[in-house]
Amino acid sequence: MSKVYSNGGHTVTVADDGAIVVKPGDWLSKYSMAIHRDFNHVNEFGRKTPAPSGPVKPVQNVDQISAGETLYHLPTHREWARRRGGTTTPPAPRVSRANPVLILKSDRDPGKKRDGAIANDMLFGDYSKNRIINIRSMFEWDDIRNDLDTAPASVFFDKLELMATSLFAMGALEGNIKRMIARFKSNTGGQYSDVILTQAVKAHARCVKFENETRQRLHVAIKKYQGDVTQIIPNIDVQKTTGLFFNTKTDIANGLTIAINDVWAWRVEVVEYELLNNAYKGTYKITLYDHFGLDEPDVDNSKNYGYLNGFRSWFILQHLNRFAYRPFLTVASWESTFSGRL
Repeated sequence: MSKVYSNGGHTVTVADDGAIVVKPGDWLSKYSMAIHRDFNHVNEFGRKTPAPSGPVKPVQNVDQISAGETLYHLPTHREWARRRGGTTTPPAPRVSRANPVLILKSDRDPGKKRDGAIANDMLFGDYSKNRIINIRSMFEWDDIRNDLDTAPASVFFDKLELMATSLFAMGALEGNIKRMIARFKSNTGGQYSDVILTQAVKAHARCVKFENETRQRLHVAIKKYQGDVTQIIPNIDVQKTTGLFFNTKTDIANGLTIAINDVWAWRVEVVEYELLNNAYKGTYKITLYDHFGLDEPDVDNSKNYGYLNGFRSWFILQHLNRFAYRPFLTVASWESTFSGRL
């Protein structure tokens, strides 16, 4: 038995199983207004995927419907299937670590600018002595006290570590910054991660808020796609609104700011997922990236950091062409579980 819905000059006929035969000139907003008295329910319609006998899945592109094809009003179709003892929810693929599902990603990659070029604070060995001493006058004093042409790297590493441990780190994170400087001294680049640092990042109020918002939006997206997590559109269905930076007075004092100041890049992936009937559970992985490196604005006259010889020493070690110590990616990554019902 079919039912005719009519509202605001829009009419649509819906079969008992929710089927709607698309007529020329039809669009989903018309169906939404006729049935729900609102244009904003276009996600309540689906089609069999793959056609003609696959399970009914939500329409992905609301503008692409064709005259003559059969769509389905999802609430009606679900109720029809319930009465028949069936289900309209297709078995969702079991997401595995080998095939994670990306749900959120920054618009730039680790170590890169948005245009794909290497980030300025990841460059090294790209300054002559004269170019460095022209950044600000205090670099000239560094050259006078310790000739930039001949002084060993150890002089500048000592200044960097003294500054970091006496002014910008204490407690558990003091050990972390020492390990980061040791990694810098090894001149190997690559990636650095540390359990103590990750724990501090994960527990920070900004990360807690970011994770809570991400989890809530993930639940909404899963329900939108009837449990099929593989249909989630990254950065559309799940969006980031909380800034990830660590610059409170406490962050500066305890060693978080000098280790990870402003997160450069991030990604969130579902790495495990199961759907059974209407219940789902899974695990997502959050990965944050920053650069343990400096660029010129970090030490020029626009910021106060350049007054500290430890920061100037860091810049010299990284950028002076005769040293060229490699910066590296700092990575904080952890996993959390989630569960819910459709």
